[in-house]
Amino acid sequence: MLQHGVIVSYEAIRRWYATFGQAYANGPRGRRPRPGDKWRLDEVFVRINGGLKYQWRAGDQDGNVLAVLVQIRRDKAPPDASSAG
Repeated sequence: MLQHGVIVSYEAIRRWYATFGQAYANGPRGRRPRPGDKWRLDEVFVRINGGLKYQWRAGDQDGNVLAVLVQIRRDKAPPDASSAG
């Protein structure tokens, strides 16, 4: 604002936030697409900085990505109770 020659005080910013802040913050949340009722989980091996990583991605039937997780190692199955010492 200062580059355009408009001087704004801290009080003006505080009043703007008190009036419009919460509505402005709620805006992006309301525009997110609702996830579908059918989901899928993809496992992809990716190379990051020369190392192999595991990327898990959850998505719905419409192609919306719901969550992404990158791990250094793949989860292992729990140990079998009969092989315990």
